[in-house]
Amino acid sequence: MQLKRLGTACPSLLTGPWEPSDGARPTLGVGFYTILLTGIRILGELGQIRIFRIQHPQTRRSHARLATDSTCCFKLAFRTKNDLSTVLNSTRATDTRERLLAAATEVFAQYGFEKATIREICRRADANVAAVHYHFGDKKRLYAAIFEGVFDLLRERRTSFLPWDAPPQERLRNYIRALFEEIFSCDGDSVRCTQLSAIYLMEMARPTEVLDKVVADHMKRDAEELYNIVGALLGESFSKDQVVDCSASVVGQILYYYHAEPIISRLHPDRPPVRERLANLIEHVWQFSLGGIDYHRNTRQDP
Repeated sequence: MQLKRLGTACPSLLTGPWEPSDGARPTLGVGFYTILLTGIRILGELGQIRIFRIQHPQTRRSHARLATDSTCCFKLAFRTKNDLSTVLNSTRATDTRERLLAAATEVFAQYGFEKATIREICRRADANVAAVHYHFGDKKRLYAAIFEGVFDLLRERRTSFLPWDAPPQERLRNYIRALFEEIFSCDGDSVRCTQLSAIYLMEMARPTEVLDKVVADHMKRDAEELYNIVGALLGESFSKDQVVDCSASVVGQILYYYHAEPIISRLHPDRPPVRERLANLIEHVWQFSLGGIDYHRNTRQDP
């Protein structure tokens, strides 16, 4: 992405002569610098360019580097996000987007969807309000992006654990492990776990219109994955409703530890917290689920 031949196309922006023979730069008017730097600043905030800062020879103020070419024109020198990816761990755009997501998770967990404001999210993310519209579109899409990130990570973790051509028994264990770890570990970030839990519980208590999209785009697909696993374990003679009910029994065990954790810790204060015994719980829920499915298959009753 380059701005080329501005010197030729817009000579009114030059207040001094263009002298290519001695390699001199044109003297640019204040109006040109104001417009140019404003545009660069906006693009930089949106993460579209990486500005190379230099000292202007006259004003000694930081400006974007200008370079001349052989046709006596000049261009704005910058690199795209892809160019910088080999040098930097992330571009400014990625950094801005991640900061917005982190701040949004914090604000939505504190105030809920309705009371949360874009202005407060941007304040905590140290970002321009326009950045939300650029990266997400609006508050609803920003809110939905939090759920999308959780489900994408969950699906990635399940896939990395085990190939999908494995036996259904192992696929069920894989599913249970991924769900337990995503709910309770959050990659070791306990603060994020608490925030996501608050958002989830508020969404269950007072569903927003975003939930329809989250269910359609993510939850339905994840549910179908579990239905396929449980259906393979039960056999083809079982109806879809029976498969769904058995699948709910599997997930219900996990959600019990999630929703009732404060109660569990008070009922059994001598036991380690749920997060410290995930490995044992994964094995327990897996084996208990297999036993229940096996019993259901062997004592099949019509609905």
